[in-house]
Amino acid sequence: MMATPVHQSQVNLSWQPATDNVAVSAYRVYRNGTLLATLGNLTEHSDSGLRAASTYSYTVSACDVVANCSAQTAAVMAVTPSAVSTLNVPQGWNLLGNASDTPIDVGVAFSDSAQFVTLWKWLASQSVWAFYSPALAAQGGAALADYAAAKGYQVLRTIAGGEGFWVNVKQAGSVSLPLGSPVSGASLRTLMLPGWNLVATADNATPAAFNLSLTDPLAPHPAADVVPINLTTLWAWDNPLSKWYFYSPQLEGQSGTALFDYTVSKGYLDFAAAGKTLGTGVGFWINKP
Repeated sequence: MMATPVHQSQVNLSWQPATDNVAVSAYRVYRNGTLLATLGNLTEHSDSGLRAASTYSYTVSACDVVANCSAQTAAVMAVTPSAVSTLNVPQGWNLLGNASDTPIDVGVAFSDSAQFVTLWKWLASQSVWAFYSPALAAQGGAALADYAAAKGYQVLRTIAGGEGFWVNVKQAGSVSLPLGSPVSGASLRTLMLPGWNLVATADNATPAAFNLSLTDPLAPHPAADVVPINLTTLWAWDNPLSKWYFYSPQLEGQSGTALFDYTVSKGYLDFAAAGKTLGTGVGFWINKP
């Protein structure tokens, strides 16, 4: 029997046909000792819906027309590949986001001190920064914890789904992040606190669409010409230009070009004019009323 991982959630199985003094009519396929499928006279099967980076054991037995089944074959093992997304990170400050429900292990993903200088995550519930430095972590002991404590920071160890974070990049390159189920904008509605929140979503949405997604589903849906005020302002960082993208639902709700005019007058970048959207890899600030 052969077990070949072809995707983070699928393993393809195949085996040699069996012989029987009556005639083989079916095969029973087992995963981790539990019956997975009963097939006709086939010698292959695809097992889907699996978890990434997981180990599975498979066996098969042959059955004849009178329901006599052979012993199960020797087990074969298959390990599904890790689910990762790769983000390109230019030199300097990058405002990134974890748009997957799989937490990022900071010490694993950002361990290269030749590429990464520091990482920062805002803890809205405590109004404090969580901090990580791969160079300090590499010193071992309490070097990282002692430095963070001396500055009033917390040590940044994980970045949960839906959280944004800053990365100061020394050398441009890429970083591989775990890829799980996407985090929707609507799911952040009950997670954000009044004040500043650093967040991320997998929705490839405009700020206006994101703002609308935060509307309480139990509340009356706003009229088409009404912009709900589910957030005060939204900000995303442009690394190459070292400028902020800016959005305000209150200004959007005013007639004409109020939002665009205000944005340009302050030297900010306009999301709509640039065709800029939120989505995987993008972290952004929300000031919630």
